[in-house]
Parts: sequence; C-alpha cells; structure tokens
Amino acid sequence: MYHDSFHWYGLLLLILAALLLTIEFKYYTHMISGLTGTILLAFGALAVLSGPDAISPGVAIGASVAVGAITIFQGFLGMRARKARKMTGIQVLIGEIGVARTDIDPEGMVLVNGEYWRARSERAIPAGKRVAIEDVKDLFVYVREA
Repeated sequence: MYHDSFHWYGLLLLILAALLLTIEFKYYTHMISGLTGTILLAFGALAVLSGPDAISPGVAIGASVAVGAITIFQGFLGMRARKARKMTGIQVLIGEIGVARTDIDPEGMVLVNGEYWRARSERAIPAGKRVAIEDVKDLFVYVREA
C-alpha cells in the first residue's frame, strides 16, 4: 500500500515562513513578520511530513522558536545600526581633525579620515600641522589650524 507522507501545503507554509523571516531580518518590522514567520515555520515543519517520517512536535517548535528568535534579534540589531548613522555625506567632515599635507596659503591639501581633500584657509597653515574642518563647499574643506 502506497502512503503519501509529503504534503505540499506544509512546503507552502515553510516557504511563506522563510519569506516572512527574511523580511523581518532585512527590514525589522517590530517582530510582526518575525513572529508570524516563526509560527508558520512550526506549523509547516509539522505539516510537511506525516506518518513515520513526521517531524517531532518538540523538535519542530524548538527549532522554529530558535530560528525566529535569532532572526528577530538580528533584525533588531540591524535597525539599531541604521538609526545610529545620523548624518551621511560630506557634511560629516565638519568638526573632524586632519593633517595639512601641503602648505595651505590660501589653498592646499589635507588628509582627513584617510582621504585627501582640497582645502582653503583664511590664514596660512604650514604642511604637517593639524587642522580642523569648519565647512565643506564645492568639494573644498574650509579649515583652521587645530
């Protein structure tokens, strides 16, 4: 007697669970898709196989909770990291300290955060001196001696 132990709807639940957990991981939906994905993962694991090949409920639920918790936690950490970046672009250079690589009188080159920038200053600054960036305009950094 042939016994069909594989169920397509269990596979569909597993695919939906993977999709929701991926969304939670990538976008952090405040645990909405993470919890839903975890529940679908448990039900999908229980439903995909039946008979002697069936997955134990303890294993299915335990593994689902572990995967869901890790995914939600990673999504949360990613969200915190994205929020931590308050400023982007060249304006983040304002206030940074660099080193004059050439004499700046009124223009020269400075090294800031490992990058060379064209610099302007109202006062002459000799090469090798530390400089503080006061403004950024037209790809020039406006500096003063630090």
